[in-house]
Amino acid sequence: MTSSSKIIIKWGGILAGSAAIASVSAFITTRYLLKMAVDREEPKLMKLAGKRVAGFAEDDSFFKARLDAGDRLSKKESETVDITSHDGILLVGHWIPAVNAKRILIAVHGWRASWYETFGIVSDSWMENDCSVLYIEQRAHDNSGGEYMGFGLTERFDCVR
Repeated sequence: MTSSSKIIIKWGGILAGSAAIASVSAFITTRYLLKMAVDREEPKLMKLAGKRVAGFAEDDSFFKARLDAGDRLSKKESETVDITSHDGILLVGHWIPAVNAKRILIAVHGWRASWYETFGIVSDSWMENDCSVLYIEQRAHDNSGGEYMGFGLTERFDCVR
């Protein structure tokens, strides 16, 4: 074996090893980020980060008003409804009818949120404007079943159902 062949084999091994390490690292990172995004439970790292993730402290008066409004909405009389999704997952919602309803809203909360905290502040306005509202608990949230959120890919079918 010539000296140049040894160098080529050596550098080939180094490149192959580096590619393998980069691939394993990318796989582990992607798997963790996906788990952080779609799992029902919030990862410990996210819990530890708390309010620091946004880069600023949340205004405590707004935070308290939002929590108080959410608490009032959660205690409001509602009919708990449920359906089974097209893929067999039990989904839960809360129906609050308006007295003289002119429209019906389907209120869909966001990522790792709850229906009452998300819509507590606006719920009174909807009632004052004669809106009956179905507040849904998305997949992998609160009382609805499922292990993973679909970020709209599966939930679009849930809304139609």
